[in-house]
Amino acid sequence: MRFGFHDLGLNHIYGKVTLANKAAVGSNEKIGMTREGVIREDVFLNGGFYDSALFGMLRAEFDSLHGTPEVWAATPAEN
Repeated sequence: MRFGFHDLGLNHIYGKVTLANKAAVGSNEKIGMTREGVIREDVFLNGGFYDSALFGMLRAEFDSLHGTPEVWAATPAEN
């Protein structure tokens, strides 16, 4: 996400996960993404249909949670 916002200049990054995948839902929430909507019965898997969620983050939200380019430049890289 840092590359997308700070290097590519994107303003909105989003992704879609199946709600049945609790780990994927949790990881999106953990990094601060917002659930922007639910797509009902979007995925057919193992003989059934499952809902998906669209998660997104805006650049301003990312910078607020994870720092601006200036903060990243002043912080030594982790090994």
